[in-house]
Amino acid sequence: MAWFGVGSGSRRAKPQRARRFVQADRVVMQVFADLHEARHLRSKFPAMSRGTLQEFECKAWNRLIDYLIKLPPLPRDD
Repeated sequence: MAWFGVGSGSRRAKPQRARRFVQADRVVMQVFADLHEARHLRSKFPAMSRGTLQEFECKAWNRLIDYLIKLPPLPRDD
């Protein structure tokens, strides 16, 4: 699912960057895809009901917030 870093930089540097990449969870990927789609719809169909788009975006943000709240706490560095 990793798509960034494709076609950028030298071929020698790509494996180093790829090792640092941590794949996002499916929920996070879906929320950002939904937000991207809402932005696309807003620009492509300006006559579309703003309330409908705002509700769609709000639901996406709420899903992300709920998911982040349910994550276990990060380990401490102590």
